[in-house]
Amino acid sequence: MFQLTEKDGTATYRRALRHHLSKCRAVKTPLHKQLFLEGTALYELLKEKARAHEDREDDSAGAGADAEWSELAFEDAVRDLDADLTKLDRSDASLGARAAIFPDGFGAIIEPDDEAQLDVLPALHVRISPFKSHPDLNKSLIKLDDCEADFKQRIEDCKVAQDEEDKAFAEEIEVRRLIRAQFNSANGRLRDFYKTQPKKAELFFLRTGSRRAKKDGGTPQGGGTPQGGGPATGGGTP
Repeated sequence: MFQLTEKDGTATYRRALRHHLSKCRAVKTPLHKQLFLEGTALYELLKEKARAHEDREDDSAGAGADAEWSELAFEDAVRDLDADLTKLDRSDASLGARAAIFPDGFGAIIEPDDEAQLDVLPALHVRISPFKSHPDLNKSLIKLDDCEADFKQRIEDCKVAQDEEDKAFAEEIEVRRLIRAQFNSANGRLRDFYKTQPKKAELFFLRTGSRRAKKDGGTPQGGGTPQGGGPATGGGTP
């Protein structure tokens, strides 16, 4: 019997199931009818979970793109503030506003990527505080606050999307486990049915080494590492 493994992808599972279902459908006995019904239910469930996982992968990719765009907008807001601070110091050099707010240059604020960028913001706001009421900075500071708020929300959206993707992948992996259990059960029942010729049970499963069995190459499908039972920008571990 072709043994499905945790490393096989959903395409391999679907192909193995379709082979099994077609063979069961061709034999008109209560056992084969029951195996066909059981396998069909798992086949439909696998399609449902695999498609849900793909949808969640798409959602995660979209959330990541939104966060990336929002981060760029925030970095531009930092640049705008730097430009206004330069103008302010030019009009009143005694303020030293730019050096006070960006002692290491604004690059130190925009250099961190993704969520790490949020870590530098509390200290930045402390340094901004003495100059917050200056009218020449009003516009750029409002823009900075708005962009920061949006960026934080986008980061949270990414986390939620990744969690949903990981959950969907875990559900897909669980159906694969159920299919492996179903195949083992079906093989045992078929061997009992064909007591005098137990090897006939092998006809209802893809053969190891067959062209169809090898076609998928055993590569996991989806955004994570295959798992045995039960969330990254791609998947969980089976």
